[in-house]
Amino acid sequence: MFIIYTMDSYSGSDASLKSYNTVNLRLSTAYKTSSSASDTNCTIQLTQSRLLTNVVKADVNYVNIANVFHNVASYNNKFEISIYDISVGPPVQQYSLEMPRGYYNATELAAVLQAGLRAIDTRLAATTIVYDTVIKRYITATNNSQYFCDLEAFSGNANKFGNNFLWLIGANVNTNVYRIGVGETITPFPTNLYGATSVFLCSRKLATTKSIFELIDNTDRVSSTVGNEVMAIGINSAYGVYQTYYNNGSDRGLNCFNTGFILDEVDLQIVDEWNNFLESDRPLNPIVIGVKLTYI
Repeated sequence: MFIIYTMDSYSGSDASLKSYNTVNLRLSTAYKTSSSASDTNCTIQLTQSRLLTNVVKADVNYVNIANVFHNVASYNNKFEISIYDISVGPPVQQYSLEMPRGYYNATELAAVLQAGLRAIDTRLAATTIVYDTVIKRYITATNNSQYFCDLEAFSGNANKFGNNFLWLIGANVNTNVYRIGVGETITPFPTNLYGATSVFLCSRKLATTKSIFELIDNTDRVSSTVGNEVMAIGINSAYGVYQTYYNNGSDRGLNCFNTGFILDEVDLQIVDEWNNFLESDRPLNPIVIGVKLTYI
């Protein structure tokens, strides 16, 4: 991490801070305390010579982040399978299946899903999963005149969207069941494989639910309903591409504290809109965050 000391000017609602010191702090997850920790859930410890005391304000300037996150992750890659004999009522066999984590396009996911279904039971050995690029749906079939199967939402799902494999493939999440018939069946909706788009930078050390303006001029403004949320980011870069997201003078990421504190380390969490930590298998793409700190 790096510290750059600057001069700053204040006027209007933050004029009371004009006698304070400011410093720009650049944090990188390349310097996280534990090398085994994820870049999206880690702590960065400041060296003894760079400790800051009596910090009263933190203002995120920018976040530099690479879109290298899985769209099929540990929180949405599981589902359950029930195989039915067309002449018998209840399922003749049930399984749980877990897709390998990774970043897939629709065709790639179709191939992996087809391979998983074929391998799990001989009655599904002829199953086909094909992505139609015209209608943007999956066309599925067991191709077995005696057996069909239901894909069902994993019972441990935290929600029916972001943590639901059926949502990824365009199945109906209200019923939470998708039936692969003996003949062609088409998923009702397009796939949802765009991955992390609404992302939240969080830090227990740097955040508060009250904005700097509320504490200075007593206005009723709240910067976040999540106590450790610092900034919301809309990721719009292609997979594998770095992009810098600037604060651009907005109130996002602008927080202050009732009393000054010692900044000896910074905890960082990068989560999606369902509060899942983003996952990646590319450890050489550190996240860089620029923060302006005000201290006494």
